[in-house]
Amino acid sequence: MTAARTPENFPDAQRSRESHTRLGVGGSSQPEPTRLAQANLSSAQVVHFPDAQASRESQARLGVEDQAGTETAHISAESQSPNGGLGPILADPALALAADVVDDLERVKIANQNRLRTLTMDGEYGHGMTVDHPDVKRLAALVKALEDAEHQAALNLARVMRHHRLGAFVKGSKGVGEKQAARLLASIGDPYWNDLHNRPRKLRELYAFCGMSVVGTSAQRPVGGQGSHGAGVAPTKQRGERVTWSPDARMRLWLIASKCVMVGHGGPYRAIYDEGRLKYADAVHTQDCKRCGPKGKPALAGSPLSAAHQHARAIRLIAKAILRDLWTESKRLHEEMEK
Repeated sequence: MTAARTPENFPDAQRSRESHTRLGVGGSSQPEPTRLAQANLSSAQVVHFPDAQASRESQARLGVEDQAGTETAHISAESQSPNGGLGPILADPALALAADVVDDLERVKIANQNRLRTLTMDGEYGHGMTVDHPDVKRLAALVKALEDAEHQAALNLARVMRHHRLGAFVKGSKGVGEKQAARLLASIGDPYWNDLHNRPRKLRELYAFCGMSVVGTSAQRPVGGQGSHGAGVAPTKQRGERVTWSPDARMRLWLIASKCVMVGHGGPYRAIYDEGRLKYADAVHTQDCKRCGPKGKPALAGSPLSAAHQHARAIRLIAKAILRDLWTESKRLHEEMEK
């Protein structure tokens, strides 16, 4: 009869288990599933509870983001750009995150407001349900919760903007609201820093990034090139075309400039608008204009600008003035921190 195979019959296996115990691999009084669960819990804490991670990241970024004024002491020669300058020190990830939250909630809120409107609307595209219907009431409650969440996110975004290094400039610029200015900065990053080439950004590059440059001018065409002469036109996004400017930045900038026109008791940017309306009162088109003509029949070159086109050109003057002031203030902050 074959002897039973006990650990004593296999000394090599016994020595292996003993060595594992001494090394801390085995010998635990807890069963294996319990130890695996604890290991998974530790990893879950890292993934789903980012407070500790965020604290470590904020400490790592202390050299450029500390609001207490200690950033200058922490900036070293190694942290500076190889092309000169301090890098994108005005690009705040917290501001960009807060702006993204507002964008997301605003988009979801509008979509569900439209759904609620469809339920209660009469006619071909509505369902004609009453506001007292239980399903309508539940959806209305969800929409109200989304509206409240968006409002809180907008307040948080404004608070982050106040603590930004450009917060004082925004507050002192009449007509430039904190909410839209923060969303513009989230699209731009650092107004004075060119991320693509890792160097200080020129003002004309900021204009181009925000879609405030012009295309179609004689200066942009080669000698002997075809096309009309005179003033160019603003770039437009065509279907299937990859743009070299930011549509989101231009939209935010346009909203800010339009708000500056409606600000009460005037302001420096409102004065720019009034001067622009006088400047373009007698302007004529230098080339065919789709804006001023009916669909498929653009206004011909030499025809006067419509009132809406004059308004748009004056708004554009405000937009470029805001970008110029923002770039100038950002340049000042960069130079101040380099001293």
